Amino acid sequence: MFNENNICSNQDLNLIYVSKIFWENHINFTITLCQELGLTDKDRHYTDLALLLSDECPYTIECLIFEGNSNITLKDRKEFTGSIFKQLEDVLEYMKQINRTKSRIINHKRIDIPDYPEFALREAILNTIIHRNYTFSGSILIYVFDSKIEIDSIGSLVSGITINDIMAGVSEPRNKNLANIFSKLNYVSNCGIGIRKIIDIYNEFNLKPEFLATEKTFKVILPNVNYKN
Repeated sequence: MFNENNICSNQDLNLIYVSKIFWENHINFTITLCQELGLTDKDRHYTDLALLLSDECPYTIECLIFEGNSNITLKDRKEFTGSIFKQLEDVLEYMKQINRTKSRIINHKRIDIPDYPEFALREAILNTIIHRNYTFSGSILIYVFDSKIEIDSIGSLVSGITINDIMAGVSEPRNKNLANIFSKLNYVSNCGIGIRKIIDIYNEFNLKPEFLATEKTFKVILPNVNYKN
């Protein structure tokens, strides 16, 4: 069973991509840092956490784009692999390509508005990567319809935390060391304000994102702000 602190069964890992991310953030990716972050133990054995960040990461993200608002006709499908940092950057780049913009005239000025607010989309995908349950091997799934994007994460909320709690800003990461690494690299604030910001952004469009938790999954639904039925 996956645990951030467990010794990884695969010790033949490469941390090339994630080391590049650290260097780009002016942080020396040293042996000492790896131990401090929980990527290795005191004997320099890689942990399960290192597996997630490694180029050999077995977990993936899949994006499926459908025609209209049903899952009958599949237009495109992409799978993202490698270090979870590489997957994040690749999937966000792909989202930019499909996130169309429409022009509106506001106060006599033309403003281009994307279908999905960039921060909301980025934050939702980040949260899914950081908080998913890596005990299960299935992919994170992103479904793109004309009217919405659905992001499905494996693993429900941490025990004792409710939907109302996270909407109020309560932060209790399942993978604490992983969340700490993303925070150290300034991807997230690590203080529970991401969901609140998503809600506030959609309030500007009089729309509501949805957050749904079942026994084994967590789903985020982001409405297309430019969609008209």
